[in-house]
Amino acid sequence: MNRHSKFYQAILIPLFILVLTSCDGIINSSLDPISSESLQQFQTQLNPNVSYINDHFVLPTLVTEDSTISVSWSTSDYEIIDGVFQYVSPIQDENITLIATISKGDFSTSFQYPLTVKSQLHVPAFSKRPVLRINLANAKNESDIFYEDYLNATATIQYDLNGQYVSKYITSPLGIRTRGHSTRFMPKRPYRIRFDENTSIFGMKAAKNYILLANYIDRSLVRNSLTAYISQFFPSTLYALDYRFVDLYVNQSYRGQYLLIERVEFSKNRLNIEPNLTLDDAGFMIELDYQIYVQNQGNENLEWFRINDRPYAIKEPNPLGNGYQFRHTRYMNNYLTATRQALIQKQNYESYMDVENWIDYFMIQEIAKNVDVGWGSVYMVKETGGKIKHMPLWDFDLAYGNADYIEYGPEGHWGWATYEKNELFTLMMQVPAIKNRFKQKLIQFEEGVLPFALAWLENNEQGLTTLSEDNFELWPMDQCEGWCPIPEPLRPYTSISQQFDYLSQFLTQRINWMKSHI
Repeated sequence: MNRHSKFYQAILIPLFILVLTSCDGIINSSLDPISSESLQQFQTQLNPNVSYINDHFVLPTLVTEDSTISVSWSTSDYEIIDGVFQYVSPIQDENITLIATISKGDFSTSFQYPLTVKSQLHVPAFSKRPVLRINLANAKNESDIFYEDYLNATATIQYDLNGQYVSKYITSPLGIRTRGHSTRFMPKRPYRIRFDENTSIFGMKAAKNYILLANYIDRSLVRNSLTAYISQFFPSTLYALDYRFVDLYVNQSYRGQYLLIERVEFSKNRLNIEPNLTLDDAGFMIELDYQIYVQNQGNENLEWFRINDRPYAIKEPNPLGNGYQFRHTRYMNNYLTATRQALIQKQNYESYMDVENWIDYFMIQEIAKNVDVGWGSVYMVKETGGKIKHMPLWDFDLAYGNADYIEYGPEGHWGWATYEKNELFTLMMQVPAIKNRFKQKLIQFEEGVLPFALAWLENNEQGLTTLSEDNFELWPMDQCEGWCPIPEPLRPYTSISQQFDYLSQFLTQRINWMKSHI
């Protein structure tokens, strides 16, 4: 069983950090060629002396003059490579046991060291929070950062590293630019950063590209991270984007509390799909994106294609890169057209689409009542020889009742039931077998995921209240400059507590309404 999926049906229990101690008992022993006194010394020497891990951790080695004595480390669910514990952020804090096995010839004995693997999908619970400092080159200022070109920069991070607060200079240079469509014109701007080399920061998987989401319109600051957190409960069908909450400084100037998150892309250490351009079925990521029409973007039938006047952009591989040809876009166009036709005919659709994936993806979209589900940021992935899937979930700041230009309340169908919304979602829900399965999975979501989502909000409330104090001094919660689609009932809410209460009520009421109207 996938270690993340263990939480799907688990009963929610309070989580706590264990104080690290070693086990007095010996797990396995034969004749004893090592004295008891030496074993006691080894047991103390191998004690990791940390209570929790939140990044890769170099495990202690054995220091002894006897070269025939060796030690090996093991633990369940996590990898240990060359004596380094390989950190992967779990959904919740996990209590694990490290086992050190000492061997000499046929003799072996083992000691247990319990500790906690910290989830970083929560607001940091440490007294000193993660800080990302970006220093622009050539005497540039934050106002010099634009959408069109990257500015050269370097970065330093400060964060809790396995119990110690450290400052770390990132050796790879980076470029930074603004990102987004409407959001890049807001006072608190989002950014994209691109390192020259694959780089891991704050325990995230190494990659070149990262996104810094400002969440200016989302006064809870968590709608995007909440969606990514929920995605973690669907490891067999969805790809969940990893993220961290960070304080951002540019040239020593505080810019606010940001969400550092993976960029939606193919990457070796993340969504690991390698296109093969020698094949028509090369492996693709496409996006439903009406910005193509708004901005008159790209070369049709190469960079994008349309089906029933819906525009789909080729995101991966690069349609302007070496080896990419019109035939690749034509293949993806034909494949998605065939998928659509199979849904219309209500037969053979399983040959084209991963039905479970589509249900999980659109169920979360509909629970969130995401305004963009029929407009943009709707990604699909097709591996060579595989079926088409929807993922990853992206762009949820105007979701969960946070957009005044729609019927933003918890009632009402949004992504389907009319062709003006998401056509593929609408066609999918007209297939009785899929619709019935959708409702079954909604009930499973209510029972197995909703309690964790509500607890995630409750557990993070105090942490985010503290983390965001400086952010809301710089960007006051009761002010909103420029385009401001925050609904009237939400505008008086000027505390994280009020914002989280609104989110919790929306989730509960939304699912209740959906159950009764599907």
